[in-house]
Amino acid sequence: MNQFVITTDNGSDLSRSLAGKFGVDMVHLTVNVDNVEYDGINKSIDVTKIYDMMKKGATPSTSQVTPAKAEEFFEKYLSQGLDLIHVCLSGQISGTYNSCKMAADNLNNKFPERKIKVIDSISASLGQALLVIKGLEQQRAGKSFDEVVEFFNNMKHHICHVFTVDDLVYLQRGGRISKSEVILGTLIGIKPILSCDSAGKLVPISKVRGRQKSLLAMIEKMAEVINPEENDVIAISHGNCIDDANALAKLVRERFNINDIIVGDLGPVIGSHAGPGTLAVFCVADHRIDRK
Repeated sequence: MNQFVITTDNGSDLSRSLAGKFGVDMVHLTVNVDNVEYDGINKSIDVTKIYDMMKKGATPSTSQVTPAKAEEFFEKYLSQGLDLIHVCLSGQISGTYNSCKMAADNLNNKFPERKIKVIDSISASLGQALLVIKGLEQQRAGKSFDEVVEFFNNMKHHICHVFTVDDLVYLQRGGRISKSEVILGTLIGIKPILSCDSAGKLVPISKVRGRQKSLLAMIEKMAEVINPEENDVIAISHGNCIDDANALAKLVRERFNINDIIVGDLGPVIGSHAGPGTLAVFCVADHRIDRK
């Protein structure tokens, strides 16, 4: 049986420690802040610094992985005689998936004896990471390349994303709400609850007034779809709001009796668009939550 590796990108928000623990290599999207480009490898920036700069008016931008960069990343494994499964940030969020598909097509001609499969995770942040971790568990259980690909293509439809933002202006900058909605929402303390739907697109699913109510609303949305038998671990990511993340983790433990909770930073790729104060929770669910 040929050996194979599972890789992903930094849209997954896997920390260095988690990536090292699970042995996952990542290709990096880049972030540009005040005309300085950071790739997370040769030139890194602390994500909390990005959030501080955003609060002062900076508008970071992100760049997708290019086909050439993806090809270089994949080839280092294929040239070692390894097959490869690469799990991408949602194609509805970034063009990285298309770049990786192009790279894989080129490499199929160069390495016809190797298998390479690019998976659109239809996920982001630690939802994408949770999918990768679940796939790694399958690999370690002895499942074949094709079996793990089939697992990914099924499981990705069951990774539920529920998140909220603290400041509506970042959604407006991304074109997701209007300026008038920002002004009105800010005045009355509206906090939107959003999801990554069955197509991998970010969509609003409800709204509440006040931060504390938004945490409770996230738990209620989880409760509608969560699959208790499949949830041995829950993931929570946050945009420099660790106290709120810990409060959300406490609510998860109390409501669902799940103690294995990964709490991590919402990294610069997703955080650049969602902004400081963003809070997200991810679980295995019966189905994704779509816009109502």
